[in-house]
Amino acid sequence: MKHKSFIVLFLMFLSFQSSKSQVSFIATDECYGSYTTLVAQHPGINTSDILYWYWFFNNENDTIISYGDTLHYLFKAEGVYPVRLKIITASESYNMLQPLNVYVRPLPNANFTVNNACQGSNTIFSSTSVISQGYIKQFKWDFNNDGFIDYVDSLPNSVSFNFGAAGNYITKLEVVSDYGCVGITTKSVQIFPTPDVAFSYQNTCAGDMTQFTNHTIGGSVDYCIWDFGDGQSNVSNGNVTHQYNSGGNYNVRLIAVTNNNCRDTFSLNIPIYPQPNVNISFSNNNNNINEGGTIDVTANGDFTSLLWSTGQTTNPITLSQGGNYTVTVTNSFGCTNATSFNINMNMYNMTTGQPVIESNTLTLNGDGINEMFIIQNIATFSKCKLSVYNIYGDRIYVSDYVYSNSWNGNDLDEGAYYYILDTDKGIFKGCINILR
Repeated sequence: MKHKSFIVLFLMFLSFQSSKSQVSFIATDECYGSYTTLVAQHPGINTSDILYWYWFFNNENDTIISYGDTLHYLFKAEGVYPVRLKIITASESYNMLQPLNVYVRPLPNANFTVNNACQGSNTIFSSTSVISQGYIKQFKWDFNNDGFIDYVDSLPNSVSFNFGAAGNYITKLEVVSDYGCVGITTKSVQIFPTPDVAFSYQNTCAGDMTQFTNHTIGGSVDYCIWDFGDGQSNVSNGNVTHQYNSGGNYNVRLIAVTNNNCRDTFSLNIPIYPQPNVNISFSNNNNNINEGGTIDVTANGDFTSLLWSTGQTTNPITLSQGGNYTVTVTNSFGCTNATSFNINMNMYNMTTGQPVIESNTLTLNGDGINEMFIIQNIATFSKCKLSVYNIYGDRIYVSDYVYSNSWNGNDLDEGAYYYILDTDKGIFKGCINILR
Protein backbone atom coordinates (compact mmCIF):
# COMPACT_ATOMS: atom_id res chain seq x y z
CA MET A 1 0.00 0.00 0.00
CA LYS A 2 2.76 2.40 0.82
CA HIS A 3 4.37 1.73 -2.50
CA LYS A 4 1.09 2.31 -4.29
CA SER A 5 0.47 5.51 -2.35
CA PHE A 6 3.89 6.78 -3.35
CA ILE A 7 3.09 6.14 -6.97
CA VAL A 8 -0.19 8.04 -6.69
CA LEU A 9 1.48 10.98 -4.96
CA PHE A 10 4.28 11.00 -7.53
CA LEU A 11 1.78 11.07 -10.40
CA MET A 12 -0.17 13.86 -8.65
CA PHE A 13 3.09 15.78 -8.24
CA LEU A 14 3.92 15.37 -11.92
CA SER A 15 0.45 16.45 -12.87
CA PHE A 16 0.73 19.51 -10.63
CA GLN A 17 4.10 20.44 -12.08
CA SER A 18 2.81 19.99 -15.61
CA SER A 19 -0.17 22.28 -15.02
CA LYS A 20 2.09 24.96 -13.58
CA SER A 21 4.47 24.79 -16.53
CA GLN A 22 1.60 25.29 -18.95
CA VAL A 23 0.56 28.74 -17.62
CA SER A 24 1.23 31.29 -20.34
CA PHE A 25 -0.48 33.97 -22.42
CA ILE A 26 -0.71 35.34 -25.90
CA ALA A 27 -0.48 39.06 -26.71
CA THR A 28 -1.37 41.19 -29.69
CA ASP A 29 1.44 43.03 -31.46
CA GLU A 30 0.41 46.69 -31.12
CA CYS A 31 1.71 50.14 -31.97
CA TYR A 32 2.56 52.66 -29.31
CA GLY A 33 -0.57 54.43 -28.14
CA SER A 34 -2.85 51.41 -28.64
CA TYR A 35 -3.95 48.96 -25.94
CA THR A 36 -2.25 45.55 -26.04
CA THR A 37 -4.60 42.62 -25.48
CA LEU A 38 -3.14 39.83 -23.30
CA VAL A 39 -5.08 36.54 -23.10
CA ALA A 40 -4.08 34.02 -20.40
CA GLN A 41 -3.48 30.39 -21.40
CA HIS A 42 -3.92 27.79 -18.61
CA PRO A 43 -4.73 24.33 -19.88
CA GLY A 44 -5.60 21.99 -17.03
CA ILE A 45 -6.89 24.76 -14.76
CA ASN A 46 -10.62 25.38 -14.71
CA THR A 47 -11.44 29.03 -15.16
CA SER A 48 -14.13 28.69 -12.46
CA ASP A 49 -11.44 27.75 -9.96
CA ILE A 50 -9.35 30.86 -10.61
CA LEU A 51 -9.75 33.74 -8.19
CA TYR A 52 -7.71 36.23 -10.18
CA TRP A 53 -4.90 36.62 -12.65
CA TYR A 54 -1.79 38.39 -11.50
CA TRP A 55 0.22 40.22 -14.23
CA PHE A 56 3.79 41.46 -13.82
CA PHE A 57 5.12 44.21 -16.11
CA ASN A 58 8.33 46.23 -16.51
CA ASN A 59 10.58 43.60 -15.01
CA GLU A 60 7.93 43.01 -12.38
CA ASN A 61 7.99 46.59 -11.12
CA ASP A 62 4.35 47.06 -12.14
CA THR A 63 1.58 44.61 -11.31
CA ILE A 64 -2.05 44.45 -12.29
CA ILE A 65 -4.73 42.08 -11.07
CA SER A 66 -7.44 41.07 -13.51
CA TYR A 67 -10.55 39.01 -12.84
CA GLY A 68 -10.70 37.45 -16.23
CA ASP A 69 -8.32 35.76 -18.57
CA THR A 70 -8.15 38.83 -20.87
CA LEU A 71 -6.38 42.08 -20.03
CA HIS A 72 -6.16 45.29 -22.12
CA TYR A 73 -3.03 47.14 -21.15
CA LEU A 74 -1.56 50.44 -22.39
CA PHE A 75 2.22 50.50 -22.33
CA LYS A 76 3.75 53.88 -21.60
CA ALA A 77 6.35 53.79 -24.37
CA GLU A 78 7.49 51.80 -27.33
CA GLY A 79 9.87 48.93 -26.70
CA VAL A 80 10.14 45.29 -25.66
CA TYR A 81 8.52 44.35 -22.34
CA PRO A 82 9.01 41.03 -20.47
CA VAL A 83 5.64 40.04 -18.99
CA ARG A 84 4.91 37.25 -16.52
CA LEU A 85 1.59 35.80 -15.43
CA LYS A 86 0.58 34.23 -12.11
CA ILE A 87 -2.76 32.52 -11.62
CA ILE A 88 -4.28 32.29 -8.15
CA THR A 89 -6.90 29.68 -7.18
CA ALA A 90 -8.41 28.99 -3.77
CA SER A 91 -5.88 26.28 -3.09
CA GLU A 92 -2.88 27.03 -5.19
CA SER A 93 -0.94 29.56 -7.28
CA TYR A 94 0.50 28.85 -10.70
CA ASN A 95 3.47 30.76 -12.09
CA MET A 96 4.95 31.05 -15.58
CA LEU A 97 8.37 29.50 -15.64
CA GLN A 98 9.80 32.32 -17.84
CA PRO A 99 8.36 35.76 -18.84
CA LEU A 100 7.36 36.36 -22.43
CA ASN A 101 8.38 39.43 -24.42
CA VAL A 102 5.60 41.78 -25.53
CA TYR A 103 6.46 44.20 -28.38
CA VAL A 104 5.14 47.73 -28.53
CA ARG A 105 6.00 48.98 -32.01
CA PRO A 106 7.17 52.57 -32.54
CA LEU A 107 5.04 55.15 -34.31
CA PRO A 108 6.65 56.88 -37.27
CA ASN A 109 7.26 60.60 -36.80
CA ALA A 110 5.41 62.13 -39.78
CA ASN A 111 6.79 65.38 -41.14
CA PHE A 112 7.34 67.13 -44.46
CA THR A 113 8.61 70.33 -45.99
CA VAL A 114 6.68 72.54 -48.40
CA ASN A 115 7.21 75.98 -49.87
CA ASN A 116 4.42 78.41 -50.56
CA ALA A 117 3.72 78.55 -54.28
CA CYS A 118 2.02 80.64 -56.93
CA GLN A 119 -1.39 80.05 -58.41
CA GLY A 120 -1.22 77.79 -61.43
CA SER A 121 2.16 76.27 -60.58
CA ASN A 122 2.97 72.97 -58.87
CA THR A 123 3.61 72.94 -55.13
CA ILE A 124 6.46 70.59 -54.12
CA PHE A 125 6.16 68.41 -51.00
CA SER A 126 9.07 66.43 -49.51
CA SER A 127 8.62 63.95 -46.67
CA THR A 128 11.11 64.17 -43.80
CA SER A 129 9.36 61.46 -41.78
CA VAL A 130 11.49 59.11 -39.62
CA ILE A 131 10.98 56.05 -37.44
CA SER A 132 13.17 54.75 -34.60
CA GLN A 133 12.90 51.08 -35.58
CA GLY A 134 11.87 49.33 -38.77
CA TYR A 135 11.01 51.38 -41.82
CA ILE A 136 8.22 53.42 -43.33
CA LYS A 137 6.56 51.51 -46.14
CA GLN A 138 3.80 53.86 -47.20
CA PHE A 139 3.30 57.62 -47.62
CA LYS A 140 -0.29 58.79 -48.04
CA TRP A 141 -0.89 62.40 -49.16
CA ASP A 142 -4.17 64.28 -48.77
CA PHE A 143 -3.09 67.60 -50.26
CA ASN A 144 -6.26 69.61 -49.65
CA ASN A 145 -7.41 67.76 -46.50
CA ASP A 146 -10.74 66.73 -47.98
CA GLY A 147 -10.61 63.22 -46.54
CA PHE A 148 -9.56 61.59 -49.82
CA ILE A 149 -6.04 60.29 -50.40
CA ASP A 150 -4.63 62.05 -53.48
CA TYR A 151 -1.36 60.14 -53.81
CA VAL A 152 0.29 57.07 -52.28
CA ASP A 153 4.01 56.26 -52.54
CA SER A 154 6.21 53.53 -51.11
CA LEU A 155 9.29 55.77 -51.04
CA PRO A 156 9.90 59.24 -49.55
CA ASN A 157 9.98 60.86 -52.97
CA SER A 158 9.19 64.52 -53.50
CA VAL A 159 5.68 64.91 -54.88
CA SER A 160 3.85 67.83 -56.48
CA PHE A 161 0.29 69.07 -56.54
CA ASN A 162 -1.45 71.92 -58.33
CA PHE A 163 -4.07 73.54 -56.11
CA GLY A 164 -5.44 75.64 -58.97
CA ALA A 165 -6.96 78.60 -57.16
CA ALA A 166 -5.13 80.90 -54.77
CA GLY A 167 -5.86 80.55 -51.05
CA ASN A 168 -4.88 78.79 -47.81
CA TYR A 169 -4.89 74.99 -47.79
CA ILE A 170 -4.24 72.28 -45.18
CA THR A 171 -2.18 69.28 -46.34
CA LYS A 172 -2.15 66.00 -44.39
CA LEU A 173 0.58 63.34 -44.59
CA GLU A 174 -0.08 59.86 -43.18
CA VAL A 175 2.89 57.48 -42.98
CA VAL A 176 2.62 53.74 -42.26
CA SER A 177 5.43 51.60 -40.84
CA ASP A 178 6.30 48.03 -41.73
CA TYR A 179 4.20 46.95 -38.69
CA GLY A 180 1.24 49.07 -39.72
CA CYS A 181 1.85 51.83 -37.20
CA VAL A 182 0.59 55.20 -38.38
CA GLY A 183 1.94 58.72 -37.93
CA ILE A 184 -0.02 61.77 -39.11
CA THR A 185 0.85 65.44 -39.49
CA THR A 186 -0.74 68.47 -41.17
CA LYS A 187 0.67 71.77 -42.40
CA SER A 188 -0.75 74.95 -43.83
CA VAL A 189 0.10 75.87 -47.44
CA GLN A 190 -0.30 79.37 -48.90
CA ILE A 191 -0.99 79.67 -52.65
CA PHE A 192 -0.41 83.25 -53.77
CA PRO A 193 -2.44 84.80 -56.61
CA THR A 194 -0.81 85.13 -60.02
CA PRO A 195 -1.58 88.26 -62.07
CA ASP A 196 -3.57 87.99 -65.27
CA VAL A 197 -1.42 89.82 -67.82
CA ALA A 198 -2.70 91.44 -71.02
CA PHE A 199 -2.02 94.53 -73.13
CA SER A 200 -3.21 96.21 -76.32
CA TYR A 201 -1.40 98.45 -78.80
CA GLN A 202 -1.98 101.31 -81.26
CA ASN A 203 0.05 103.06 -83.98
CA THR A 204 2.09 100.49 -85.84
CA CYS A 205 4.14 102.54 -88.28
CA ALA A 206 7.91 102.61 -88.25
CA GLY A 207 9.23 105.90 -86.94
CA ASP A 208 6.04 106.64 -84.99
CA MET A 209 5.54 106.09 -81.27
CA THR A 210 3.66 102.81 -80.82
CA GLN A 211 1.40 103.01 -77.76
CA PHE A 212 1.03 100.00 -75.40
CA THR A 213 -1.82 99.89 -72.85
CA ASN A 214 -1.33 97.64 -69.82
CA HIS A 215 -4.51 95.67 -68.93
CA THR A 216 -2.96 93.50 -66.19
CA ILE A 217 -5.28 92.64 -63.29
CA GLY A 218 -5.05 90.50 -60.13
CA GLY A 219 -2.26 89.98 -57.63
CA SER A 220 -0.16 92.64 -55.98
CA VAL A 221 1.98 93.56 -58.98
CA ASP A 222 5.39 94.81 -57.92
CA TYR A 223 6.78 95.60 -61.37
CA CYS A 224 6.23 94.91 -65.08
CA ILE A 225 8.89 94.16 -67.69
CA TRP A 226 8.20 95.12 -71.32
CA ASP A 227 10.22 93.31 -73.99
CA PHE A 228 9.57 95.07 -77.30
CA GLY A 229 11.09 92.33 -79.46
CA ASP A 230 13.76 94.54 -81.04
CA GLY A 231 16.37 94.20 -78.31
CA GLN A 232 14.88 97.07 -76.29
CA SER A 233 13.01 96.76 -72.97
CA ASN A 234 11.38 98.89 -70.30
CA VAL A 235 10.28 98.44 -66.68
CA SER A 236 6.97 100.13 -65.97
CA ASN A 237 3.70 99.20 -64.28
CA GLY A 238 1.71 101.57 -66.46
CA ASN A 239 1.28 102.26 -70.15
CA VAL A 240 4.36 102.78 -72.33
CA THR A 241 5.35 103.96 -75.80
CA HIS A 242 8.09 102.65 -78.05
CA GLN A 243 9.51 103.70 -81.41
CA TYR A 244 10.38 101.06 -84.01
CA ASN A 245 12.89 102.27 -86.58
CA SER A 246 12.01 99.78 -89.29
CA GLY A 247 9.04 97.70 -90.37
CA GLY A 248 8.65 94.01 -89.57
CA ASN A 249 6.97 91.62 -87.15
CA TYR A 250 7.99 91.95 -83.50
CA ASN A 251 7.15 89.56 -80.65
CA VAL A 252 6.28 91.85 -77.72
CA ARG A 253 6.12 90.34 -74.21
CA LEU A 254 4.80 91.76 -70.96
CA ILE A 255 5.92 90.07 -67.72
CA ALA A 256 4.17 91.05 -64.48
CA VAL A 257 5.80 90.11 -61.15
CA THR A 258 4.04 90.30 -57.76
CA ASN A 259 5.57 91.01 -54.37
CA ASN A 260 5.50 87.23 -53.76
CA ASN A 261 7.49 86.66 -56.98
CA CYS A 262 4.49 85.21 -58.78
CA ARG A 263 4.58 86.09 -62.45
CA ASP A 264 2.63 85.79 -65.64
CA THR A 265 3.62 86.49 -69.26
CA PHE A 266 1.55 87.69 -72.18
CA SER A 267 2.90 88.10 -75.72
CA LEU A 268 1.66 89.35 -79.07
CA ASN A 269 3.17 89.42 -82.54
CA ILE A 270 2.90 93.05 -83.64
CA PRO A 271 3.23 94.09 -87.28
CA ILE A 272 5.13 97.35 -87.72
CA TYR A 273 4.50 98.78 -91.17
CA PRO A 274 7.18 100.71 -93.10
CA GLN A 275 6.97 104.40 -93.79
CA PRO A 276 6.45 105.32 -97.45
CA ASN A 277 9.47 106.59 -99.36
CA VAL A 278 9.30 110.04 -100.92
CA ASN A 279 11.72 112.18 -102.89
CA ILE A 280 11.26 115.36 -104.94
CA SER A 281 12.14 116.05 -108.57
CA PHE A 282 11.90 119.35 -110.49
CA SER A 283 10.91 119.97 -114.07
CA ASN A 284 14.12 121.87 -114.87
CA ASN A 285 16.32 119.49 -112.85
CA ASN A 286 16.87 122.10 -110.14
CA ASN A 287 14.89 124.09 -107.65
CA ASN A 288 15.43 127.54 -109.18
CA ILE A 289 12.86 129.63 -111.03
CA ASN A 290 13.05 133.09 -112.49
CA GLU A 291 10.78 135.86 -111.42
CA GLY A 292 7.59 135.51 -113.37
CA GLY A 293 8.31 131.87 -114.27
CA THR A 294 6.98 128.55 -112.94
CA ILE A 295 8.33 125.15 -111.98
CA ASP A 296 6.70 121.71 -111.82
CA VAL A 297 7.46 119.71 -108.66
CA THR A 298 6.84 115.94 -108.50
CA ALA A 299 6.75 113.69 -105.43
CA ASN A 300 8.07 110.19 -106.17
CA GLY A 301 7.77 107.09 -103.95
CA ASP A 302 5.66 104.11 -102.79
CA PHE A 303 2.65 106.00 -101.44
CA THR A 304 -1.04 106.04 -102.28
CA SER A 305 -1.95 109.64 -101.45
CA LEU A 306 -0.24 112.93 -100.65
CA LEU A 307 -0.86 116.41 -99.34
CA TRP A 308 1.26 119.44 -100.22
CA SER A 309 1.70 122.29 -97.79
CA THR A 310 -0.16 124.38 -100.35
CA GLY A 311 -3.26 122.25 -99.62
CA GLN A 312 -3.13 120.54 -103.03
CA THR A 313 -3.44 116.78 -103.42
CA THR A 314 -2.43 116.46 -107.09
CA ASN A 315 0.92 115.25 -108.32
CA PRO A 316 2.85 117.10 -109.72
CA ILE A 317 2.10 120.66 -108.70
CA THR A 318 3.14 123.89 -110.38
CA LEU A 319 4.78 126.59 -108.25
CA SER A 320 5.48 130.20 -109.16
CA GLN A 321 6.78 131.49 -105.84
CA GLY A 322 10.00 130.83 -103.97
CA GLY A 323 9.99 129.54 -100.41
CA ASN A 324 9.92 126.38 -98.26
CA TYR A 325 7.37 123.68 -99.09
CA THR A 326 6.42 120.33 -97.54
CA VAL A 327 4.72 117.25 -98.92
CA THR A 328 3.22 114.53 -96.68
CA VAL A 329 2.60 111.12 -98.24
CA THR A 330 0.54 108.17 -96.98
CA ASN A 331 0.83 104.49 -97.96
CA SER A 332 -1.77 101.69 -97.96
CA PHE A 333 -1.04 100.89 -94.27
CA GLY A 334 -1.88 104.44 -93.21
CA CYS A 335 1.75 105.24 -92.45
CA THR A 336 2.97 108.73 -93.34
CA ASN A 337 6.22 110.40 -94.20
CA ALA A 338 7.06 114.01 -95.02
CA THR A 339 9.85 115.85 -96.76
CA SER A 340 10.57 119.53 -97.29
CA PHE A 341 12.22 121.41 -100.15
CA ASN A 342 13.07 124.98 -101.14
CA ILE A 343 12.22 126.86 -104.31
CA ASN A 344 14.74 129.60 -105.07
CA MET A 345 13.43 132.65 -106.93
CA ASN A 346 15.92 134.39 -109.27
CA MET A 347 15.11 138.08 -109.47
CA TYR A 348 15.59 139.48 -113.01
CA ASN A 349 17.35 142.84 -113.26
CA MET A 350 15.17 144.83 -115.64
CA THR A 351 17.78 147.59 -115.90
CA THR A 352 20.78 145.60 -117.11
CA GLY A 353 19.00 142.64 -118.68
CA GLN A 354 21.79 140.45 -117.24
CA PRO A 355 21.32 136.74 -118.08
CA VAL A 356 21.07 134.47 -115.02
CA ILE A 357 23.41 131.49 -115.37
CA GLU A 358 22.43 128.54 -113.20
CA SER A 359 25.99 127.28 -112.79
CA ASN A 360 29.36 128.02 -114.36
CA THR A 361 30.47 124.45 -113.64
CA LEU A 362 29.18 121.39 -115.45
CA THR A 363 29.66 118.10 -113.50
CA LEU A 364 29.17 115.41 -116.09
CA ASN A 365 28.72 112.48 -113.68
CA GLY A 366 25.22 111.35 -114.66
CA ASP A 367 23.40 112.52 -111.51
CA GLY A 368 21.18 114.93 -113.46
CA ILE A 369 22.49 118.01 -111.63
CA ASN A 370 24.51 120.76 -113.37
CA GLU A 371 24.82 118.73 -116.54
CA MET A 372 23.42 121.41 -118.87
CA PHE A 373 24.45 125.02 -119.42
CA ILE A 374 21.23 126.69 -118.22
CA ILE A 375 20.21 130.34 -118.68
CA GLN A 376 17.40 130.62 -116.17
CA ASN A 377 15.84 133.74 -117.63
CA ILE A 378 16.21 132.68 -121.26
CA ALA A 379 12.56 133.50 -121.88
CA THR A 380 13.27 137.20 -121.36
CA PHE A 381 15.44 137.42 -124.50
CA SER A 382 14.14 137.56 -128.06
CA LYS A 383 17.68 136.80 -129.25
CA CYS A 384 20.20 134.73 -127.30
CA LYS A 385 22.95 133.07 -129.31
CA LEU A 386 25.51 131.00 -127.35
CA SER A 387 29.11 130.48 -128.57
CA VAL A 388 31.65 128.38 -126.58
CA TYR A 389 35.45 128.63 -127.02
CA ASN A 390 38.42 126.68 -125.72
CA ILE A 391 41.50 128.30 -124.17
CA TYR A 392 43.10 128.55 -127.62
CA GLY A 393 40.26 130.70 -128.97
CA ASP A 394 38.75 127.94 -131.10
CA ARG A 395 34.98 128.06 -131.24
CA ILE A 396 33.75 124.58 -130.40
CA TYR A 397 30.02 125.22 -130.13
CA VAL A 398 27.46 127.71 -131.48
CA SER A 399 23.73 127.61 -130.88
CA ASP A 400 20.72 128.69 -132.91
CA TYR A 401 19.45 132.25 -132.85
CA VAL A 402 17.77 131.52 -129.57
CA TYR A 403 19.63 129.09 -127.32
CA SER A 404 17.45 126.21 -126.04
CA ASN A 405 19.34 125.41 -122.78
CA SER A 406 20.49 122.10 -124.29
CA TRP A 407 24.29 122.20 -124.51
CA ASN A 408 26.08 119.82 -122.12
CA GLY A 409 29.66 119.71 -123.36
CA ASN A 410 29.72 115.92 -123.39
CA ASP A 411 32.19 115.79 -126.27
CA LEU A 412 34.74 118.02 -124.51
CA ASP A 413 37.62 117.22 -122.23
CA GLU A 414 37.68 118.27 -118.62
CA GLY A 415 38.95 121.81 -118.28
CA ALA A 416 38.19 125.54 -118.55
CA TYR A 417 36.24 127.17 -121.41
CA TYR A 418 34.57 130.54 -121.97
CA TYR A 419 31.31 131.59 -123.58
CA ILE A 420 29.82 134.61 -125.37
CA LEU A 421 26.09 135.34 -125.27
CA ASP A 422 24.91 137.57 -128.12
CA THR A 423 21.49 138.85 -127.00
CA ASP A 424 19.06 141.54 -127.93
CA LYS A 425 20.06 143.24 -124.67
CA GLY A 426 23.79 143.14 -125.24
CA ILE A 427 26.86 140.90 -125.36
CA PHE A 428 27.74 138.92 -122.20
CA LYS A 429 30.85 136.84 -121.52
CA GLY A 430 31.84 134.33 -118.89
CA CYS A 431 33.79 131.18 -117.99
CA ILE A 432 32.61 127.53 -118.00
CA ASN A 433 34.39 124.71 -116.13
CA ILE A 434 33.81 121.08 -117.12
CA LEU A 435 34.39 118.37 -114.50
CA ARG A 436 34.05 114.64 -114.86
